Amino acid sequence: MRKFFFTALFVLALCACAFADASLYRGTSRVGVVQTIENNLVPVDDVGKLLGFTASRSGEELTLTRGSVTLRVIANSAAAWQGFSIVPLHSSPVDKNGKLWVDAQSAVALFQNTAGT
Repeated sequence: MRKFFFTALFVLALCACAFADASLYRGTSRVGVVQTIENNLVPVDDVGKLLGFTASRSGEELTLTRGSVTLRVIANSAAAWQGFSIVPLHSSPVDKNGKLWVDAQSAVALFQNTAGT
C-alpha cells in the first residue's frame, strides 16, 4: 500500500509539471503569463494576444495581425512569414490541444521585429 501511495504521488507530481506558466516580458516590463507544455513550448496565439495581435486559425495555419503587420505560422513548418519575409524558427510549431505551440526561442524570433525586445 505504501509503495502504491508514493508511486501515485510521483505520477501526480509529473502531471502537475506537464503544464506550467511562463512570464512574458517586453524589455523589463512584464506583459503577462502564458501556459507552457512539455519542453517549455508556448502557444503562439496567446503570446500574440498579449502583444496586441488578433489571431485567426484556418486548418494548420495561424494568422496573427496587428495594424499593418501580418504573421503566418503553419504547423510543422521550419519558418513563419512576416508579410512577405521569411522568419526562420528554431523548431517547427506543434499542433496540440487546438493551438500551435513553439519553443521560446522561436516565439522571440517571430515577434521581436514587430513587438519590440
